Amino acid sequence: MRKLLLAALFFGALIKVDLVQAQQVKVASNGYVGILSSGTPLSPLSIGCNGVNSQKVAITGETMGLYSLRTGTGSGDWYHAISGDNNVVDMKWNVGVRGNASTGIIIGGRAFGVLGTAGNATSGYNYGVFGSLTGSGNGAGVVGSIDYNLGSSIQGKYAGYFYGNVLSTGTMSASSYITTSDKRLKKNIATIDKSNALNGLLSLNPVEYNLIPRTHKSKGDSASIEVADADEKSQAFQKKHFGLIAQELKAIYPDLVYEDSEGYLAINYTGIIPLLIQSVKELKEELNTKVTLNTSAADLKSVVSTSATVSYSLNNNVTSASVIIFDMQGKLLKSIPVTGRGKGSVLISDVPFTPGMYIYSIVADGSEVESKRLVLTN
Repeated sequence: MRKLLLAALFFGALIKVDLVQAQQVKVASNGYVGILSSGTPLSPLSIGCNGVNSQKVAITGETMGLYSLRTGTGSGDWYHAISGDNNVVDMKWNVGVRGNASTGIIIGGRAFGVLGTAGNATSGYNYGVFGSLTGSGNGAGVVGSIDYNLGSSIQGKYAGYFYGNVLSTGTMSASSYITTSDKRLKKNIATIDKSNALNGLLSLNPVEYNLIPRTHKSKGDSASIEVADADEKSQAFQKKHFGLIAQELKAIYPDLVYEDSEGYLAINYTGIIPLLIQSVKELKEELNTKVTLNTSAADLKSVVSTSATVSYSLNNNVTSASVIIFDMQGKLLKSIPVTGRGKGSVLISDVPFTPGMYIYSIVADGSEVESKRLVLTN
């Protein structure tokens, strides 16, 4: 009994228990000890409650169930206020320390399964929460999951792994960003509609702007105030940005715009890259179908007398074409219609030009296809 009393006094120095009613030390026939107001201890040591058969120590308190403070000095590397190790083999869930907070929160309160803070201990090495992957097995140092999903098998080694969306209110930095694009993870694959690519991009309205931080109402305080979710003095809010307005893009490419739980819109800028590639291909194809210019160097650069022949090859879908002649100052001197299609030539003759250098252009359906020099001599 003396040993039991000493043990109770020892734990009483570490554990703060708010007694609702008078409690006393009780010893069960199996040697289990409890500091209880009624009932029999079900754990080897039960304080403020009867305990559970599967728990070695069970503590219940109205303010703080267990408080541990390490003091003094030391000469080693590691010192713990609380340390948890699990060395049991052949088990399904192996947990060193578990924290849970899911009930009993007042309106405006906060729940933390695990709360860690660190600061002012040393410069650059203060970690509120630290997780490290050790050994040769795959996994992650820190895992975040929605809806308590514990079935994800991590194929590789990562510092962090997240099952679900991740939100950052500030700037994110990385050496590089990659997006999953394996064909095996895609369905309904189809080539981008050509008319949808170029026409859609040409209707976009690129803008420049400065960011405004999002705010939320601070809860749990005596007065409710608006608090910014990010530091307005950071570079992200001081520098000018260039981009698109999500509401405008949504009207043209709704699949590139996402909406969060608060109704704010975000843009998948990476998804615009394939549209740009398709637009370049469309422009190149359109240019190639307009006109193919076939002229020799002699036709273009040095012509005897005041005449020259320009050869061309026009596709049948070209509605109008002409050869336009300018002087070296850019003044329009003459326009010669081209009526034929396919391969043909235009004779530039009987032009009232003085000998010298000129520029001529082939224009098809209002677009200038190519310009070259024309030299007229006596």
